[in-house]
Amino acid sequence: MTLSGALIHQAGGRGAEVADFLHRALSAEAPDGVSRTAAAAYRELGYLSVQRGVPDRAAGWLDRAMQAAQGIPEEQARILAIQGMLASDTAHYGDAVAAFAESRRLARAVRNRRQQAFSEALLGRVHLLRGDLELAAAALDRALESVAAEHWTAFEPFVAGVRGETYLAAGRLEEAAALIDRSWVMAELAGDHCYMALAAGAEARLFLAHGDLAAAEHWIDRGLEPKPWYLWYTARLLDTAAEVSIAAGSPRAAGFVDRLAALASKSGMREFVVRAQSHRAVLGDEAAAQSVPWLAKEIDNPALTAFLAGRHVVAH
Repeated sequence: MTLSGALIHQAGGRGAEVADFLHRALSAEAPDGVSRTAAAAYRELGYLSVQRGVPDRAAGWLDRAMQAAQGIPEEQARILAIQGMLASDTAHYGDAVAAFAESRRLARAVRNRRQQAFSEALLGRVHLLRGDLELAAAALDRALESVAAEHWTAFEPFVAGVRGETYLAAGRLEEAAALIDRSWVMAELAGDHCYMALAAGAEARLFLAHGDLAAAEHWIDRGLEPKPWYLWYTARLLDTAAEVSIAAGSPRAAGFVDRLAALASKSGMREFVVRAQSHRAVLGDEAAAQSVPWLAKEIDNPALTAFLAGRHVVAH
């Protein structure tokens, strides 16, 4: 388990080798009993499935992880955080907030400050996606404080990038630029493809806010070079690419939208399905325009509603 965990979280391993380690760890355990090792193995299998965009499989592994983790609060905190990621990625935002809040509570109780930081940061991401900027800022500032106290530089690009995006959403472009630039530099130095995609997308949105479409397109291209294992980052970057290319009148827009739609529908990313259809509507697809309100009404996200209203495609 130690080796497979290191491969997943430090070396970025995602292939058959990692899954083999995890299944070997499970084969040594009694079936369906309480076991820290089994809980951790099921959790890591769930985490891999979340990143690969296989939500049903992820949910099954994480349910088994929680069954094996009864009475082990530190492991329950970790599992809840991955369940929160799954809920967030599939636009079940209320479930995500509840999972991250409980994960944070358990992590605090067992004094696992890194887990607290992780859960706070992912909670901040949910609040940002829903437009709750004050709640996002508070959660992310707590996460940054814990990251600094733990000297957890590997996770800092994520927290700094999302905090920068929170400043950006609030219109505070100078503060946004400082953190987003830091996120990119740290992600690139670490060679972390997921965080590079996140930071490049944030840079593109920053330059879009400045009205510098050429720079925004440059950052889209830089972000698309690495291939993140965590597909949500690719979907978010393609969504930003669609916005930027539509604003620039670029012929690439339709291609980005098609890629986003295919990835989102295959991976259960419901909000990105809606956003892809809204991009198609802007590009003149009347059938897509008619589908947007029906798809969006299932998603509780005021920020999405506001985005669609700004495009005159509103959920009924």
